[in-house]
Amino acid sequence: VPPPPPPIQRAGAVPAARGGRSPLPWILAAIAAVLVLIIGGLVLLLSGGDDGPASQPTATQSLAQNSPTTGELEATAVNTTAIFVPETTTSEPPTAASALPTDSPVPPSDTPVAASDTPTPTASPRPPTDTPTPTSSATPACSIAVDPELAGAWDRSLLGCPTAGASVTWAAWETFERGAMFWRLDTDTVRVLYYGGGSNASAGDWTEITEPWDQSNPEGIGLVPPAGLYEPVRGFGWVWREFVDGPTGPLGWAREEEKGFCAKVQPLENGLLMHSNRVEYCEDELYNWATNPTFAPLFYAFYEDGSWRKY
Repeated sequence: VPPPPPPIQRAGAVPAARGGRSPLPWILAAIAAVLVLIIGGLVLLLSGGDDGPASQPTATQSLAQNSPTTGELEATAVNTTAIFVPETTTSEPPTAASALPTDSPVPPSDTPVAASDTPTPTASPRPPTDTPTPTSSATPACSIAVDPELAGAWDRSLLGCPTAGASVTWAAWETFERGAMFWRLDTDTVRVLYYGGGSNASAGDWTEITEPWDQSNPEGIGLVPPAGLYEPVRGFGWVWREFVDGPTGPLGWAREEEKGFCAKVQPLENGLLMHSNRVEYCEDELYNWATNPTFAPLFYAFYEDGSWRKY
């Protein structure tokens, strides 16, 4: 019988030493461990000790997961060296021109941003657009002053400024049941005053009679008034009969006889002011009833719109 053939050795296998196991695998393992430590130290130095999460398992973890066989250990050592070779190129820090676009998410940063000490300016509130802006200056003074004796009845918004200075003229006055009559010599006109509502003696309407007085019946026409009342005569009697319809008209009968007095008057842009004046004489030494204690002072404002008011 022929002897059996010698055993066939596998490619790459290391024959065992005669008389015991070969120490070569342990030598290779020690060399690999030293290489791992050296490479790991280089990685730590180059990365600055960053503890961030690693995307690849370390060489130690790869070594622990593989069997410590001779062939696999050698492959692991070679692959580990290739993985952990540091890159020699460094990237420049991003400049302002290479900033991220506004629609890209900003990567998180572990470095806290220092608060700025410079206060951020805030927009001042705009004034409301509906705030009125003054457009007119103060009202200028009148070129002609109002007489101090008449100033108490002057309302510039209604009467305007004086158009002439004040003057004193001879005048006549007579009261009626529902009004009064006022005549002035300087214009020779009669103003008929109607009480407001027929009984309000402090305000009402007025009309002016500018026609010359017809003196055909200076003493009236002989009417008989009720007790305590009078028929007006002279110029007031003529106006009363011809323009106010006599005793049946809006004025009614006279309450007193006609009285002459001195009147201070001043014309204005929109009316007239009148006040009874206590000068002794203003017309041919005629008696001034304004100096009599029984004569009630007269103080009136006549407005251009046809109304009057007593002060």
